[in-house]
Order: sequence, then structure tokens, then C-alpha cells
Amino acid sequence: MVRPCKQLPVALDAVSGDVGCTDRFSTSLETNGGRGRYSDETEPGITLSAQQGFTFSPRAAQQGFTFSPRAAQQGFTFSPRAAQQGFTYSPRSAENGFTLIELFVALMIFAMLAGAGVLLLGNSVSAQAQVKARLDDMAAVQRAAGALSADLGQAVPRITRTEAGTLAPAFWSHRDGEAQPVLQFVRGGWDNLGNLPRPSVQKVEYWVRQGRLERRTYAQLDGTAGEEPAALLEHVEDVGLRFRDNQGKWREDWTPGQPDLMPRAVEMVVTRTGEQPVTLRFLVAPGPLERLDAAGGEAVGG
Repeated sequence: MVRPCKQLPVALDAVSGDVGCTDRFSTSLETNGGRGRYSDETEPGITLSAQQGFTFSPRAAQQGFTFSPRAAQQGFTFSPRAAQQGFTYSPRSAENGFTLIELFVALMIFAMLAGAGVLLLGNSVSAQAQVKARLDDMAAVQRAAGALSADLGQAVPRITRTEAGTLAPAFWSHRDGEAQPVLQFVRGGWDNLGNLPRPSVQKVEYWVRQGRLERRTYAQLDGTAGEEPAALLEHVEDVGLRFRDNQGKWREDWTPGQPDLMPRAVEMVVTRTGEQPVTLRFLVAPGPLERLDAAGGEAVGG
């Protein structure tokens, strides 16, 4: 039985089982030996059979669901539950799948995500390497400052002899480039854990050679060769020194007339390649008092 439509959306007659449609379509469901029939007034001649796999739900018609006759010819069966969720079927996807443009768009999105991930990972690795290098540099400065602080804090007023046999003051400094050490003095408190036949004091020198700040020690105080130097800092361009005397004044050099006179403090400014200058200050162990000239009352070390 065919019934024309007067209203939208599609209506279902719960008594007779007939399905109404829009003013463009007329639909009838006839039961005849297990067969269902679908007719379209705008496109006559399209007749589908339930034996071909076409099933249609009246409840889907109430939801405004539109079904493609071409998909039904290919054996497509639609779920009423999907129709209730507002799903509409597109015959194009069932026939052709993804287009080439869609694949290109998907590949482009994947490539952009992969590139962003690689870039993020590279930046993280680079930042980690820079942080590690900075931490290593700070640790090297702290080790050098620790060695200088321990040596100067235990300095003793001991006059020594050089390898050539000449007398050397207890504390002296040079600015003659790499030919002479920038600092030379004697420190006490040298541990002798192995009970070796050597003194408890040690002569220490600090050099600036080939862009490195080196520490060199001597097993004996007088007339012996030094041991192999140990590098404390790398990429050193210059080391500036200042000394605080007994009057509290800072001096650019330390060449006192009193050979056992010690400064009160030492300031070291280390300049390295690509880095800001680092200023280090150290206290020196107490030494003898500065002797005054009996004739004029002036300090001998001035």
C-alpha cells in the first residue's frame, strides 16, 4: 500500500506498518512471502529485495535517516542503533576508500608531528650538554679555589733555595709570563700517611702556561726539582694578583725588603676564553710582624 507524504519528517503508522515519506517520495513495505519492496517515485524502476541483503528499520525512518539504494544493491546492511546516533552512510567511502589527497594530508600531518618531536628531542639533548659543560666548568673553578685556599691558609714564613741554589723569599710573586711562577711559597700541614722520610712542609708554585693554571709541588724544600704540574683550570688567558699588606692596603706586586714577610690576603682575578673574569680572594696564614727601620721608623718591607 502506497501512501503519499504530506509532512516532514518521515512518519510511521504503528497499526498498519506503513511508512510515510516526504512529498518527493512514497514508500511501501509489503510483506509477501518474506519479501520487502522499496519504490521511489522520483526514480522509478528501483526495486530491492530482502533476499539481496536490504534491511530497513522504521525507527530509523523516525530519526530522519536517509538510506542510499545503491548501497543496498551492494549488500550493505545498516544498524538501527547507528541511525539513532545520527549516523549517515556515505556510499563513496564504501566504493572508493581513501583518496590520494587524503593520504597526502595524513602523511603531511604525520611528518610535521615527527619533525616537531625530533626538534624537541634535539633541543633537549643540546640543553643537557650545555648544562653539563657549565657544571663541569663551575666544578673546576671550585677545585682550583679549594686548592688555593688550603695552600694559602697554611702558608709558613720559610725561606727556601731554588734549583739553582739561590735564596728565595718566603712568599713572592712574578708577572714575567710563562718563564716564572705567578706564586711561590711554603705551606705546612702536609700529610704523611705513608710515614715517608720527608718534612711536613711543602713548597708550592702556581704557574700560567699554555692557557692553563697549574699547581706544582716539591718533595724537598731546597735545591730539588719539582714534580709534574697538575692542571687546575683550562683556557686561561690571564691571572691578575693583588696583595693586602699589614697596613690594610692592596698592592699590585709583592716584593718586600723583609724576606720572611707574608701578605694578609691575596686576590686573584682569572680571565678565561669566552667567560667573564672570576675574582677569588683568600686569607693567608699569619706571619711575622713587619720590622721597622730603627733609623727612620719606616717599615722594612715598604
